[in-house]
Amino acid sequence: MTTIRDIAKNAKVSSSTVSRVLNKDSTLSVSEETKSKIIMIADELGYQTMRKRKYKEQKNKHTGKVAIVSFQTQLEEQNDPYFLPLRQGIEEELAANGFHDIQTIRLPQVFTETSVDNIDGFVVMGNIHIDVLRKLGAENNNIVYVNYSGSSQTQEFDFVHFDFNKATRQALMHLASLGHNDIGFIGGAEHEYSLLGSRECLEQRREVYKDFMKEKGLTEYIQIYSGYFSMADGYRLMKKMISDGRMPEALFAASDSMAIGAIRALREMSLRIPEDIAVVSFNDVETSAYMTPALTTVKVHKKEMGKRSVQLLLERVKGRNIPLTITYPTELIVRESCGHHIKKAK
Repeated sequence: MTTIRDIAKNAKVSSSTVSRVLNKDSTLSVSEETKSKIIMIADELGYQTMRKRKYKEQKNKHTGKVAIVSFQTQLEEQNDPYFLPLRQGIEEELAANGFHDIQTIRLPQVFTETSVDNIDGFVVMGNIHIDVLRKLGAENNNIVYVNYSGSSQTQEFDFVHFDFNKATRQALMHLASLGHNDIGFIGGAEHEYSLLGSRECLEQRREVYKDFMKEKGLTEYIQIYSGYFSMADGYRLMKKMISDGRMPEALFAASDSMAIGAIRALREMSLRIPEDIAVVSFNDVETSAYMTPALTTVKVHKKEMGKRSVQLLLERVKGRNIPLTITYPTELIVRESCGHHIKKAK
């Protein structure tokens, strides 16, 4: 068995230097060249740290502990009508399968090596960059990514998501079928989160909206107003659209929260929904069915996606190595805000 002394001899450094490098001692003052040399020699000689040896000995002894990785604070998550049911689905399915020791890792929390010890697997919620997955997956590939729409998807892990393209087109095609050409868009900015912070990434609903309007020869009607996925910004952006003097026939809002805010702004201007402007949105949160008029929206099966992510994780824990991607269908829930009942009456 290779020892630290063997590595020190080959690297021409002291045993204590080798030990501190391999144990990632941040207080050690040596050149990057020396660190790289020590790590390379250790790999060549097949050396494993005590932690790695311990992991190999225990890798088949499941602890019943799972980590949920999120980019949101606890307060943000509790107030988010999209991610809260996703989290609830995950926790319900974990509890149903006997997993009660759940650790939550919230970005930008720094991951120490001990923070992911003895964890059977990870469920990662939202647009979290692959560098986080690789950090978590250094010695454990039991990772399932749920509701990811970023740009760094890999075939290494499991994914549970829905088709943004198809879902958005469902909404836009419905508005077009009701005779609307002049369709405006309000939405939010999507961000991808990493160990170093966040960066804006492609917002797929906005891109599909632009493509759809171009395909239909309706580029002259394209109106895009972007902010945050919140009622407050839905209200603010709708006010801005009204003040700009270009009221569309119909509005597609990228989230129900934004649609609720937009409807408030429209009512303050004495505009009627759907008689003056039709509204369709996205998510189908519980409130959308109880509004006046009730909101037409694309239903995303959030809780079911959360539950399925846990089922995939359990398959991973039991030994499945082939990565899987599950794409959930969405459903257009037609209610009064789009004006379909008015067209039928005519």
